[in-house]
Amino acid sequence: MKDLFILKKTLVVLLSVFLSLSVSAQDLNSSDQDLQTEIGLSKEDQAFYNALYNKDCSIPEGTQILHYPMVHPLPPGADGENIQHMKDRFNAEEAVAFSQWRLLQLIRQHPNALVFEEGIVAEEHSKIVSEYVHNLFSFNQDFVESIKVWDYEALTFLEREFLSQSFGSILALYLNIIERLYPATLLSSQREMMLIYWKSVEKDPMLTLDRIIELQTEMMNIAMQYNEEESEDKKDQIEESFRMLLEEQGDLMKLVLGMLFQWRERLLFESVSQTLSENPDQDQMIIIAYGGAHDFSDEFKDYNFYQMPYSCSMFSTDTVSALDVFLILSNLEKNSGITTEKNEQHIMSQFVLDHLDNFSDEDVRPFHFFYEGSIKLRGISEEEFTVENFREYLMYTLDSSLEPWERQFIDYSTMNGEERSREMKKFQDSMKNVRLVFELWSSDI
Repeated sequence: MKDLFILKKTLVVLLSVFLSLSVSAQDLNSSDQDLQTEIGLSKEDQAFYNALYNKDCSIPEGTQILHYPMVHPLPPGADGENIQHMKDRFNAEEAVAFSQWRLLQLIRQHPNALVFEEGIVAEEHSKIVSEYVHNLFSFNQDFVESIKVWDYEALTFLEREFLSQSFGSILALYLNIIERLYPATLLSSQREMMLIYWKSVEKDPMLTLDRIIELQTEMMNIAMQYNEEESEDKKDQIEESFRMLLEEQGDLMKLVLGMLFQWRERLLFESVSQTLSENPDQDQMIIIAYGGAHDFSDEFKDYNFYQMPYSCSMFSTDTVSALDVFLILSNLEKNSGITTEKNEQHIMSQFVLDHLDNFSDEDVRPFHFFYEGSIKLRGISEEEFTVENFREYLMYTLDSSLEPWERQFIDYSTMNGEERSREMKKFQDSMKNVRLVFELWSSDI
């Protein structure tokens, strides 16, 4: 039971990490129809564009490897204002329930597929889950069976709540739709995954997180000094010091996100490749049940790889909702361009702007909590926050005349003490939840 508890807590989309960071992209004025021509999409960019805009849930014939970009359950230990706001105002549990239900239906449609589950890090986890889920669900088999219905709207509140805390692939295993789940790595444990990565970058993960928080405090403090100085030379020195602190923080954040994304994506590629090499004649499709923030188009470029559109795994309605925009901004934005390619930012920001006209002021008000620190929203309460305010903020973030560090410096230097404390608390909450995951992985022996 302890092992599955750890497994559940590590299956997480780290939404709160990204929600503390601002949207960043290049200048754009075109409609989405002109977007592909305007920025010259690469093969990888085109895959991202298709996943975001495409609504066709059919799977291309001949697909060898299919990425189902899912929304994970939040870890039970995650807390803080960011998480609570996400639950209360965006109904994040509904997004998880729908995504996991859709995954279960996908596996039902392709029962011969080989399913690789993100949270099953090692082969031993697969065995533990296989044994444990039968004990876990056997007491209420009728309840679990009812979740197999093809109509999501027919699910009861309790069934949706159950799905929001469950995993479609594990349910498929329990219901004998598939015989096994394949591990996301060839390693022995999450702890080994952590040790190898942080040894390779010659850093301690916890000290790295501590330093990231320290740098955030230092940046806010030094920005505050800017308005107290009269000398232009000293103001220039403060700006340069801020830029250097932000650059150091960015380098450390790259290491954290490198662990969460690139490193784990590489390990999954190795696990899938070994399975294929051991079964060279197998023609079964492989389903990668992995979070929507991951991009495997480069790793699997030599295969017939396809990523399902987000409308088929993340969006619960035919029309894009505020919850869908929230998922895009939080899942796919990785620290204002530290890891996200500029074209991806461009496409993503255009997607949000394309759909703002469909929202009411009430729809966008929950976003105020995450972006109120911007100078563009200063003094605007949530009750006063409108679609036009949100659009103005987004366009400000797309202003190519400002470097990202300059935009952040302007925000920090114009905050009062209360605003600065509030933004710092949100950032600390984000890092606290990253630490939670790292601690769990480090202790998984």
